[in-house]
Amino acid sequence: MSTPFTYRLSIEAILPKVIEEGKVFKVTYRVRNISESTFPGGQIFVVLSWLTTSLFVTHPISIRQLQPNEPFEFSYDEKPATSGLTIVTHPGATFKANNEVPIELYLPDGRKLIGGQVIGGVRARSPEEVSEARAVWVAAGSLVVLIIFQIVDWLIRFYWHF
Repeated sequence: MSTPFTYRLSIEAILPKVIEEGKVFKVTYRVRNISESTFPGGQIFVVLSWLTTSLFVTHPISIRQLQPNEPFEFSYDEKPATSGLTIVTHPGATFKANNEVPIELYLPDGRKLIGGQVIGGVRARSPEEVSEARAVWVAAGSLVVLIIFQIVDWLIRFYWHF
């Protein structure tokens, strides 16, 4: 008994290292045809959500025809609804290509995706956290400047007597 044919696509969510609550960031989805045959195109979607709330958005991704191993990128501008973890997940839906053949999604490392599985994530910082981080850097910089002045003062006093 043979298994029915399915298209295999890998998907990766490319997110910035740091995002701030209420500020726009770009999420890019990189899809690659990992099948041995040409993918005729189709539409999939992923869910972007925030763990501290019940808010989520759906990102439809319309994929053009792809040759084997050919990549495709699609981007969205998004704004975190709250601070905390922002994640991209597989919705658990069944996707079909334009020719009605099923699509299986995989992570770039080859693991097959199932519903609810995380594709990517980034932590959104609150404005307070960003301000605190800046204050720490300013304090650290001030301490370095103070130490440099103390060393210069010591060198001037030490060498002035000779």
